[in-house]
Order: sequence, then C-alpha cells, then structure tokens
Amino acid sequence: MTDPIAIDELPTTPAATTEDLLPVMRDGGALVITVDQLRQLISDSLMSLIDGKLPLTGGTLTGSLSLNTVLRVRAAAANGQQRLDLQRGDGTVSGRFWHYGGSNGIGIDLHSVDGSTVITRMEMSGASPGSVAINASPIVTADTFATQLAANSGWLQLSRTITGMTLSNSVVDTVNDIVVAAGSCASDGTAPAMMTLASAITKRTDAAWSAGNNAGGWLDGAAMPDGTGHVFAIRRPDTGQVDVGLSASLTPALPSGYTQRRRLGSVVRAAGALRPFQQVNDRFTFVAPVTDLSSTTLRAAAALTLSVPGGLPVRAQLRVKPISAAGSILVINSDAFSCYSTTTATYMSYEVAAQTNADRQITIEAAGTAGSLPWSVATTGWIDEARSV
Repeated sequence: MTDPIAIDELPTTPAATTEDLLPVMRDGGALVITVDQLRQLISDSLMSLIDGKLPLTGGTLTGSLSLNTVLRVRAAAANGQQRLDLQRGDGTVSGRFWHYGGSNGIGIDLHSVDGSTVITRMEMSGASPGSVAINASPIVTADTFATQLAANSGWLQLSRTITGMTLSNSVVDTVNDIVVAAGSCASDGTAPAMMTLASAITKRTDAAWSAGNNAGGWLDGAAMPDGTGHVFAIRRPDTGQVDVGLSASLTPALPSGYTQRRRLGSVVRAAGALRPFQQVNDRFTFVAPVTDLSSTTLRAAAALTLSVPGGLPVRAQLRVKPISAAGSILVINSDAFSCYSTTTATYMSYEVAAQTNADRQITIEAAGTAGSLPWSVATTGWIDEARSV
C-alpha cells in the first residue's frame, strides 16, 4: 500500500480526471481527512446548493422553498429574539411570528397597513403562571385553567349529548332502586357545567334524597308514589360533587348547595313498584308490554292515557291489534290501521309510534263494524327525544 495523501496536499486547481487528482488511489492509496475538514466539506457543499437561493447572511428568497423536514430559526444569543416576518410586496410587515428566549414566550402579531404598528398580539407565555393573552388582556391563565375548564366545558358538548349515564333497574331491589351508569353530560342553562359520574350510582325511590351511592333518591318527599319519576344528574358548583335525584317535577327543588341539573330520562311506577325497563340511547322499552286498552266494541275518537312518563311529550311505542271485522278501522292520532279476520286465531298486530301530549295521551277511534275478536293497544315503551335537546 502506498503512502497516504493528506487533504492539504491535494491540488487547488481542477483536475481532468480522478486519476490525475489522486494517482495513488489506483493502487489502494488512503485519503487522510480530519473531522473539521469533513465538516467544512459538507458545509461548503450545502452552501453551494442554496447559494443565491437563500443567502445565510440575509437577502430575499426568490421562488418557492419546499422543505420535507424542519425549518429552524436560531437566535444569535441564548436570550435573543427569533422571528419570522410576513411582508407585503413593498416590504412592509403584515404579520410576525416571534419567540423571546429570555421570557420563554411566543407570539403572533398582526400589523397595521403601513406595517408600523402592532394592532393585535396573541401571546403565550411560559412563565409561571403561564397565560394566553390577546392585546395584553389574559384570556386563560395556568392557575385558573382547570377551574375554567371544569366550569365551562359543557360548552364543548355537541348537541348537548349525554355520554353514558344510562338508566336501569337495580338487580338488588328491582321494585324501588334505579341505577345510573357512569358517564357525563352538560347541565341545563346558558352557562352549562360538565357533570361527570366516575362510576355507577344507585338511588332509592322509596327514601327521601340523601347524598351518595345506595342512598335515598326521591327529591319531593319521603318516597316516590305511583306515576312518573324524572331522573336528574345534579351538581354542587362549590365542591364539584355530582349526584342523582328523582322528582315528579321537571323543575325540582334541589338539595342545599346543588344548583345545576340535567334530566337523564324518566321512569314509571305502578302498583307500588317500578316498571322494569331497558334503555338504549333515547329508547326506553318495557320488559313486558302493558295493555292499555282491549275491547270488542266500537269507540268514538277520544283520548287514551298510556303507560308512559308524563309531564312532557314522548313518542309512545305501541303494539296494536285492529278490529277483526271487514271494513273496520282503528285510527290513532289520524293514522288508520285495519286487519280483517273471521277466525278466533291470533291475527296480525302493528308496531306503531304515536306522539303523546304532556298528559300521556293519544287520540284513538274504532270505526266500522265490531268484530268477534278484541282489538287492543299495548304500550311497549317510548322514545324520549327531549333528554338530548
């Protein structure tokens, strides 16, 4: 092997060929180069690529600059300013992105038309406490951010969606107890608050309300009577405590300290027991349908009270068997149904959705000729669209 050639010994003028430049390379010669010299070679190569395109000592970028990696702007000193100016064609500044190393703050400035005045500044400071300000007026500070988020995050709930918080009968006491699943919702009102149950909670309808799991849940007195019980998530803003209560009223009197509420749904109690049900989103379905009317006689148009919650309109889910006589019809809220059968065998039934009024009523009429088989209306459940509004 021949003696190595130091990089300083290379000719300074271009050579015609590689062999003229490094004759010893043909015989396996080595090229000696220091780390600093290699760094300089790389730097000179990069400079030659961008020279005239983006001068490092200042100048104007001509044409477009496309980057597939990070564009870094470095200040000359540790506490210096780094900035990126947006300029108009006449050179005036229209906007600026900046960072001060000393204050650890970053900001965006919008300038006046002549570029001489900052008319709007949004600044985010990393100082303690950190803050976000517009024109020096703080809009969020680090020490109050959690409080503001807890108090106002209900604004982020799209369409006032309830997440989780489904209702069900307790398996321990199906007669009296309601279970509300874990979840969250925004409270009612113009300044909603987020109300969150981290875990499921059981409330008793046979006992006056008291805070906590497996405690009384009836807000109106000692125990829930037969009828409707509206289920509410309730919250104390002073402590953030979230609980559940039931009331016959849509605007119940809340326990001391609780000022925020949201109705989650409604339940029905009859003959001293809660009717077993299942909930999927806004649909509540009885485990066993409830027959609200069965007859073999005709009927003029009149109100029929159904076994659904009262106090607000719902879409009752009905199973209807029409009159078993030719030419006869059953009319529910102006919708007509008919099914003729001359046998005593079970005949066709319809699944019908009918809007109730706040008194749980629909209008029903049986017209034509009375049949030998009974016609009937059974309530299978209801859709509570108001809970999500």
